[in-house]
Amino acid sequence: MERSVGLAVAVGVGLLWGLEQGRTAFAQQRRPASVLVPFEYGGKWGFKDPAGKAVVEPKYDGAGGFACGLAPVNVGAKRQWQDFKQGGKWGYIDARGNVVVPIRFECAHAFSEGLGQVSDQRGTRFLDPRGNVVIDLGKSDAGVFHEGRAPIWVDPPGQGKSRQTKFIDQTGRTVFTVDGYADTFQEGLAVLEVRKDGGGEKVYGYIDHGGKIVIALQFAQASDFQDGLAAVQALDGGDPAAKGSWGYIDASGKYAIPPQFNEARALRNGVALVHAGGARRIFPDAPAEWEGGRWRLLDRTGKVLKESEHWLDYDDAPVAGTKQ
Repeated sequence: MERSVGLAVAVGVGLLWGLEQGRTAFAQQRRPASVLVPFEYGGKWGFKDPAGKAVVEPKYDGAGGFACGLAPVNVGAKRQWQDFKQGGKWGYIDARGNVVVPIRFECAHAFSEGLGQVSDQRGTRFLDPRGNVVIDLGKSDAGVFHEGRAPIWVDPPGQGKSRQTKFIDQTGRTVFTVDGYADTFQEGLAVLEVRKDGGGEKVYGYIDHGGKIVIALQFAQASDFQDGLAAVQALDGGDPAAKGSWGYIDASGKYAIPPQFNEARALRNGVALVHAGGARRIFPDAPAEWEGGRWRLLDRTGKVLKESEHWLDYDDAPVAGTKQ
């Protein structure tokens, strides 16, 4: 059986993949790296072109997407459960399958804005496409570059001091520092997590490129902006019935779709995926899932495009002008 995937993400020393089912044929046809995607066959990962022809045959234990002509690959990762793998070493290959950056790192992310992030026992570094170290962060943890900035997460010296996030540019220069844990920028905004009173309940808001809080710390959870909206979980305040529910806000912080769902995914091509009703079922060795309730696909206004008691994919959204 083969699996295809749009992006494989390295998490610590492991992998967690969102997978789609599909089939492909093997061939030795060479195509530009920008159109190659990872796929799994027989427990190994390779890369194929849009026609489904293998360009790099599956021989790796993990793989990420191509960018800057390179893709991260893993050798030695072992499956823990379902689609989660841990261990092994990471490096980068080119579109012909040649190893460009040696497979020796504990973690390697897909290149973003010209730089690839790797980490091992020596620490975290950003590499250029030739494998040269451009920024050496030592033991600091960091996110990848988006919109010219990368977050570096810092624990200040001294007992009781809260974590800070330092944003750097592609030369390694510090642009600004904020108190709390901030994520990468998406559509001009970055999620900021702060603990109340320095160590209590977590609250979330958004900062701009200058580090200014432009959407107040008012959510129980928050996600990146996609297609102009971000999924957020309501905190206390406003409508008590909405506490704990998910909705969508626009870039001004106002609700475009009021909180009313028990799960909300990021928009894709203007379509949102949500779940309402039912109960969450917890498993000891697998991801939790919803039992009962309905999955729904919504447009940007909250209009239901399709719903089902079973999982829906974004591609299940009806195409404008077609009869359902």
